[in-house]
Amino acid sequence: MWLDRISTDPDGMELKPLRLNFAQVCLWCGRRWCGAPECVAAHAASTWVVCPACDGFEMIDCLCNGGLVEAGPGLVAAQRGRVLPVTAAPAEVATVSGPGPETA
Repeated sequence: MWLDRISTDPDGMELKPLRLNFAQVCLWCGRRWCGAPECVAAHAASTWVVCPACDGFEMIDCLCNGGLVEAGPGLVAAQRGRVLPVTAAPAEVATVSGPGPETA
């Protein structure tokens, strides 16, 4: 049997994007190679959940950060026991690597 959905509970599981992106730009202040104590502290204190708009698949029109969004207590509570798809729905997948197969 193929598993096509999973249930997650954020309790005990910490989801968090990197404070510095792959280009080493700080998520909090926008400076490259930031080591500011206030940014480090803000990141440590932040809570993140799987993006409710794209289910973590980072669709082109979604503004989440690596499939995650910063969340307050209300959104964290709403995420408890949320069932997440294992793969994106076919209609939601966008090809960004080049043209697809030609059709007649």
